[in-house]
Amino acid sequence: MVLHGLKRQVDSERFKIISINRDIHDRSKQNEKNINVGLFDYPIREKSLKLIADPDHVIEVLDTGARKCKEIAGETMEEVRY
Repeated sequence: MVLHGLKRQVDSERFKIISINRDIHDRSKQNEKNINVGLFDYPIREKSLKLIADPDHVIEVLDTGARKCKEIAGETMEEVRY
């Protein structure tokens, strides 16, 4: 039951991150139209655009983190139970 709840939480967080990245991308596009001073030419913008362009990679990273968390949580629960 705990793992099922953790999976739902990870899925929820994954959705939030993808939504935030899309929102950042959309706002960046709008800002490019409004501001022509090169304000958004920083590496963080490039990084966010790469993440937006490759949501499968973002999901893979989140899944890897979730697996590691489950493993650590399982070990911790074993310690606490006995």
